[in-house]
Amino acid sequence: MKREREQAIGIDLNTDLGVGNYVINDFFPADADFRNLVNSCIYTSTDHVGGILNITFTDYQKFIVSGTFNFLAISNDCQDTVKVTNGRFDLNYIP
Repeated sequence: MKREREQAIGIDLNTDLGVGNYVINDFFPADADFRNLVNSCIYTSTDHVGGILNITFTDYQKFIVSGTFNFLAISNDCQDTVKVTNGRFDLNYIP
């Protein structure tokens, strides 16, 4: 039996891609969300709660980016907060 995803994380970097630390807040330079697909709660970073996106590696020829992240996000609809820690990624991006 195939198990469906129950949670998803999205991070948008709204500036030029490069190695370094970026503040996660409600838009610039980065924003994040956490989605609980079981109870349909969407948690988002804001100016008051957020975190850090750390880009540790980029390969502009092969379109690869790696890094770590952590953030705090709130859901007004579900009246709850989530803390995402020790996040890590290695992925291809679309230029």
